[in-house]
Amino acid sequence: GIVYGISDYGLAKQTGLSLFDAKKYINNYFETYPNIKKFMDETKEFCKENGYVTTIMHRRRYIKEINSPNHALREFGKRAAMNSRVQGSAADLIKVAMINIQKEIERRHLSSKMVLSIHDELIFDVLNEEKEEMIAIINKEMKGAMDLGVTLDNSLSFAYTWYDAK
Repeated sequence: GIVYGISDYGLAKQTGLSLFDAKKYINNYFETYPNIKKFMDETKEFCKENGYVTTIMHRRRYIKEINSPNHALREFGKRAAMNSRVQGSAADLIKVAMINIQKEIERRHLSSKMVLSIHDELIFDVLNEEKEEMIAIINKEMKGAMDLGVTLDNSLSFAYTWYDAK
């Protein structure tokens, strides 16, 4: 919530912390992670100046509210700017992984199928005899979708129904 612009009031309400403790928590967070604060400030400033933000793969989202004279709309614009950069970049990453996984499934002539993507999850229909090979493909392509200078991680679960996979 902090990265998306939650206020001390919002954090207190969601967590049961006092307003004082919520403000202290947010301040401590930014002291511990000053580069996150810098990233947030730079993102909001860029958006104010240009009217848009970009994802890691340079897709643009225009956010007209960022310069609104209305305080509530302006605050929404700041939150939208942050959300668009973070969530949009995550979407970029998973789309690259999806393309690479599909190419590998086709290259290996596998019968397993990528069925659905939901936010940061991919759903596959995997044949039992291809399970280990699919695990290797998915892990490799999810972790290697982009070089971000940090290790990407993912988790897998298997079940006969999507509900049971949770």
